[in-house]
Amino acid sequence: VSGHRPGEALRGESEQPASAPLLRLVLLLSPACCRADCQADRPRETSLSAMAAILFTTVLALSALYVPQPLLPVLSAEFGVSRETAALLTTISFIPLCLAPLFYGALLESVSTRKMLRWAVLLLAATEGLMFLVEPFAWLMALRFLQGLLIPAMLTSLMTYVSQVSAKSDMARAMSWYIAATILGGFAGRAISGLIASLFHWRFSFLLLGVGLLVAWVWLGRIADTDSVKLARPNLKAIGG
Repeated sequence: VSGHRPGEALRGESEQPASAPLLRLVLLLSPACCRADCQADRPRETSLSAMAAILFTTVLALSALYVPQPLLPVLSAEFGVSRETAALLTTISFIPLCLAPLFYGALLESVSTRKMLRWAVLLLAATEGLMFLVEPFAWLMALRFLQGLLIPAMLTSLMTYVSQVSAKSDMARAMSWYIAATILGGFAGRAISGLIASLFHWRFSFLLLGVGLLVAWVWLGRIADTDSVKLARPNLKAIGG
């Protein structure tokens, strides 16, 4: 007889993050899932340094997505807005996250994965620096929307790069590390920003993230480049999976 009480399984499912379907959509529509020639003639192994750079950047990308969440009460008090309005700083970033991977996936047919990834990381670092400096709440909203356009470019490029440089035998393990990094990034973004806000000031959360992204930009410049990818039409039925 199972030791679980009735309804525990249902509660476990309902406690999944509301953003899970959106992140699932990014994963399914990224070129790593849509490529027609899935590592047919690439028997090479992912270098440890390259994989570490990819995982570090993945953690930062997801941290950037969730960093304002624990700061909402502080932001509401500082800017004199309701908590619902302050919560838009998180919500507005998810709006472009739904469709942007389709555009970036097509762009990767003509641009190398590393090049698009480094540009997205550099621009995201710039927006984090501006989040540290700007004063009007409307500017913060505009910057968060821009970040919502840049983060899918990073996630699409990151997953595509992993698929390009991993041998078939290592693909499952590499993707497991990638998914673990996304979970860690979501947790770290909330935990560290809350800690920094309590010890110093909420703006330093964005400054630290910007510095981390600059480190990632330099690190990514040292990994091997890849060719553009050949895409196939995504299986939209899998989204409802």
